[in-house]
Amino acid sequence: NDVAEELIVTVSQVPKNFEEFKKFLNGYSSVLIDEGQNLNARYIEHLMRLLENTRQELTPHFISYDANQSVAYPSGYGLQKLSEFFDTTSLTYSYRATDENVRASLATLDTLHSRFEGKGFQNIHHIRAMRDRLSSSYISGLSGPPVKSYRVIKDGERDSIISRVLDSFFKAYKSRPTMAVIVVGDAQTKSTIVNLRAYLLRKPYPVEVLTPMEAQGREYHAGIVVDQIAYPESEGA
Repeated sequence: NDVAEELIVTVSQVPKNFEEFKKFLNGYSSVLIDEGQNLNARYIEHLMRLLENTRQELTPHFISYDANQSVAYPSGYGLQKLSEFFDTTSLTYSYRATDENVRASLATLDTLHSRFEGKGFQNIHHIRAMRDRLSSSYISGLSGPPVKSYRVIKDGERDSIISRVLDSFFKAYKSRPTMAVIVVGDAQTKSTIVNLRAYLLRKPYPVEVLTPMEAQGREYHAGIVVDQIAYPESEGA
């Protein structure tokens, strides 16, 4: 166990200086990076520099990622550049999500990929960096409950729907289910989370209200995604 703990590091522990970065990598025989879509730009920049100038010095890397799941540092551009030097394999069969979930997700991705650019440079960059055509063609052999979508304008209407859906989830499970409300969106996301947490405190069961970053890696019996991205009115939300 002691050895395993020493081999697990976070990106924040990796030296920022290029020369120190090289020495750091030389201390390992290989590097495995999970959730590579959130890899920061500095790490990718250092890798590119090694690949372009001193390829033989680079410690073997294995990077798994899905640009469409980026929640921290959308790094789709950089990872695509790395693929010019790496052997790549695309996995498009999902073993973790039902066909209903996959189809609902792909409908949202289709809007982001094809018809929506966002507002402001940062949002435009993030959305473009998250686009990955290959990984947006997932299929699944699993089946589950239907996924329902609602479009609402007023906060009160949104909260009422969330409350009703959570009640139906709670009744549907024989044991006490774990449930979450994940809020995605713009600058209003923080206030929405605060308000929803206060609103849902009255429930007789626990419900977590989270950002995508907070929810990453967690598993729940059921959940709701509140999408606050400001889509053009003509194209729907």
